[in-house]
Amino acid sequence: MKIAHISDIHIDNPVFPDRMTQFEELLVNIFDLDYDHVIITGDITDAASEKDMEQLKDMFERNGFMDWKKMTIIPGNHDLFGKYEFNPERVVNNAVNASGVNSLRKLKIFCEIFRELMTPDNYANYYFPFVKIFDGPNENLAIVAFNSVFEFSLANNPIGSRGYIREEEMKAMLEKDILELLNGKFVISISHHGYNVLKAKTPYEQAYVWTMELTNRDTYVDTLKKINAKIALHGHVHKTEVYKVNGIVFMNAGAFKRSRSIINSITINPDHTFEQTFIKYHERVTA
Repeated sequence: MKIAHISDIHIDNPVFPDRMTQFEELLVNIFDLDYDHVIITGDITDAASEKDMEQLKDMFERNGFMDWKKMTIIPGNHDLFGKYEFNPERVVNNAVNASGVNSLRKLKIFCEIFRELMTPDNYANYYFPFVKIFDGPNENLAIVAFNSVFEFSLANNPIGSRGYIREEEMKAMLEKDILELLNGKFVISISHHGYNVLKAKTPYEQAYVWTMELTNRDTYVDTLKKINAKIALHGHVHKTEVYKVNGIVFMNAGAFKRSRSIINSITINPDHTFEQTFIKYHERVTA
């Protein structure tokens, strides 16, 4: 099974009108090259604009991408909270407008727009975690999706870019019926935030890491071990990277925002081995 993993598209049509077209071209190119599934690990929009999300959905539908079997999408911090600048006025406004129930409201907006790419459950209250099982010929794959967007807090997340996966989400994945469902599958976990940010060498870099980190990353890794996840896909930090943590291979797809045509290409073999490479496509493939 061939999977294309991309992240951090940062669609903002009023500011960057060409980005949507470039993104559409890349997706068409991916499916023209016989990829089976596309995974987008958050920050598909830049400013948490519902209009941008609806236009993305229209583009997906126009091309036949709005299909649970073809694509999986999860939110990033920009999809819920929008742009952020480290200034007092912006910090206070974000803390007031995007914390608590407001944070859940913004999550619901995103999930309702892209529900068909996440879960068919029309009665979901929180949406996460969700699991996709692929049982077709040469598939035998499970995608486990977590929401790592941490609500705003003046003390713990003042610019909205830190990550946190709710304890309830991780506990849900350890229920007996879920573990039985995952048994024997090649398990891929996805979240917006990953384990690594960078190795900080200066006080500035240490501050940057604090604002970008997944705060409960070790608990996340423990959960991934218990569900026998082989790969953990993410974005958030705008650099392509593959690294291993406690036997789990983490892959960061980088950012479409910065490099318009790089994808993280993964091939899952029937014997549960896999190959991975970052591939750059310069133009749309034509017949």
